[in-house]
Amino acid sequence: MLKNMIEAKRSHVPEPGSLRQAIDRYQTFNRSERKSPNTILFYKERLGKLIKTFGPEFQMADFDEPILREHLVGYSTKKHDGTPLRPGTLNAHARALRAFFRWCYLNDITASHLLALLRPPRPPIEIVDVLEDDEMTKLMAAARRRKRDHAIITLMLDTGVRAAELCGITIGNVDMVDNTIKVMGKGSKERMIPFGRTTRRALLAYATEERPDAGYEEAVFLSSYGARLRPDTLRQIMVRLRNLSGIERLHAHLMRHTFATKFLLNGGDALMLKHILGHSTLAMTDRYVHFASAQGVKASREFSPVDRHVDGRSAARNLLRPDRKRSAWPTSNWQS
Repeated sequence: MLKNMIEAKRSHVPEPGSLRQAIDRYQTFNRSERKSPNTILFYKERLGKLIKTFGPEFQMADFDEPILREHLVGYSTKKHDGTPLRPGTLNAHARALRAFFRWCYLNDITASHLLALLRPPRPPIEIVDVLEDDEMTKLMAAARRRKRDHAIITLMLDTGVRAAELCGITIGNVDMVDNTIKVMGKGSKERMIPFGRTTRRALLAYATEERPDAGYEEAVFLSSYGARLRPDTLRQIMVRLRNLSGIERLHAHLMRHTFATKFLLNGGDALMLKHILGHSTLAMTDRYVHFASAQGVKASREFSPVDRHVDGRSAARNLLRPDRKRSAWPTSNWQS
């Protein structure tokens, strides 16, 4: 029976149609599968590149693997604001096209899976950017001008929630007894995240002293007009705090990077971090483990047995010969 199904699939004639029609059908499928708005937007942007290259009326029957690979090569040479596209951007574009053409094959729009053999370029594991301790102090001080902003920054640094997750937190999601919040992550997966005493105090201060009475609105974080906080409003808050704190690279995801790295440096477990961040695999958490390990290596220099042995002998000699002058050493060419 399986053999007959495979043979039937090989011999079928794909339905004619344009690229625009195929993309519209694919997005209808994604919405019917209750994919998140961010996922819908992701495919809209990625597949929009296909329309820009080939035009909306390009016939699906005219696509083949060489044409699509030529498109990917051309896309990889493009620039954004004068700089080459990041490896992660190229990877995302290739993955989106492969998923789309797989769906096209399964739904009889193309005769074969045109990108079945495509291996998206693997982006390198980059060292994540995190806030230093003094920058965290500056940011917290700047955020204290408004209790809402202080609660937002404290919660993001203490839990690593994404911007969209933060905006979606409702009053019923917050447990002030167990100090936990329930968030809806990617793939409509709920998870519980703990927070500390400082965050609890910040949330209580905002809820009791500054949060507007919004009536039916259940969202924890509201705008000045009592409406649910939106991601674009959160970006405006980050711009304001960037100017107040002097941290030019400040953005919402920087809090997530900072939380994850500090969590590991403070002795947290990688498996627990995977759950807190809402990652589907440990591979996604490895970038933080990699960076935290590098930070730990730097900190371990003070435990060098040889340095301590030599320093101890030097100290003993200096005690015995206090008048002896130390020779100058050209340290300018050495990195500390």
